[in-house]
Amino acid sequence: MNFANIENRLATRWLGRNLVRKDDVGSTNDIAAELARAGALHGTVVLAESQTRGRGRQQRPWVSPPSVNLYLSVVLRLDIPPSAAPALTLALGVAVCDTARKAGVDAQLKWPNDVLAPSGKKLAGILAELRCVGERIEHVIAGIGLNVNLVELPEEISTIATSLRLETGREQDRERVLCDLLSALEEWIDRFVVGGAPAVARAWRARAGMLGRRVSLMVGGEPLAGWARDVDDDGALLLDCDDGRRLRVLAGEVGVTY
Repeated sequence: MNFANIENRLATRWLGRNLVRKDDVGSTNDIAAELARAGALHGTVVLAESQTRGRGRQQRPWVSPPSVNLYLSVVLRLDIPPSAAPALTLALGVAVCDTARKAGVDAQLKWPNDVLAPSGKKLAGILAELRCVGERIEHVIAGIGLNVNLVELPEEISTIATSLRLETGREQDRERVLCDLLSALEEWIDRFVVGGAPAVARAWRARAGMLGRRVSLMVGGEPLAGWARDVDDDGALLLDCDDGRRLRVLAGEVGVTY
């Protein structure tokens, strides 16, 4: 990607105006966290061509080959309590989903932060990491990996992952996808700040592909199964369990069974 072209094409007001580009890094989240601790401004973006230690939720590795996808992390300094972080994650998911749709893929969201193609394969992952001081969030590092032009998938992810190029059948302009993504992120973070969690939750529900479907998940090491009924305004999943309980789940690993 051409750094000058990105700056010329970028239409955001505050997000990515401080754009830190790297060729190869361990993890963009780690670089962004270092910059945040050193005083990096709200909206700073770290963009890498490849990662050697990219990670998703539960410390799972995120495959990050060079020059085909987008790997970036955003420094956010928001005046919100830690309890609002799940709703912020929903806002990030909506933005990534909208970006994939603009690229021609009818993407859907799976709670809490997976962006899926119609096939059910994963297009993108989001990892939000917080640094708190008491009851105040000092900063949030929002890491995003979006598979753009990946065509050769490693065997270990070939059945669960896909890319914009594989889904649309055409090569994507990574610079355009990046600018669209940053614009969408800025829009939905601003909406979250102004309208709070309810506005974001409504948008997330409209893009969800799992509500009303049967799911299985692990919560605190306990296997659960039931029906995903809704996501509340705080970003929690409302699950009707097979044993008759209605649970409000704040964190867990979800699998859609049918």
